[in-house]
Amino acid sequence: MDILPMVIVATVVAGGVMIVRSISDNWTRRKALDAHASDDVVRTIFTRRRDPDTYGALKWGLVVAAVGIALMVVQFLPYNDNDPIAFGIVLLFAGAGLLAYYAMARRVAPQSWEPAPPARTEYDPGDGI
Repeated sequence: MDILPMVIVATVVAGGVMIVRSISDNWTRRKALDAHASDDVVRTIFTRRRDPDTYGALKWGLVVAAVGIALMVVQFLPYNDNDPIAFGIVLLFAGAGLLAYYAMARRVAPQSWEPAPPARTEYDPGDGI
């Protein structure tokens, strides 16, 4: 089982997604500044909110650790590495890692995360937007 091509493809895709997101975020900020947005809008755009997604390192650490454990377990089972049961076990452990992350994030998030206020829907010509 040659894993190198999968790693290369995943790396290229992840890099492309990060580049596109960075460009689109900067384009949005530039448009807000060009439109002479109010100070509150600019401050909101340029500050990063702390939300449950900030625990990304925890999530991926748990998932990678769970997949590593699954790969070790598969080695001791009497199945071939290419059998569907081996892939199922790896996916099962990855899901368990995500569920563990969800449980940890739910325990920590209510203390440190406040939902964003609802967006305004009415148009105010004095806003400058």
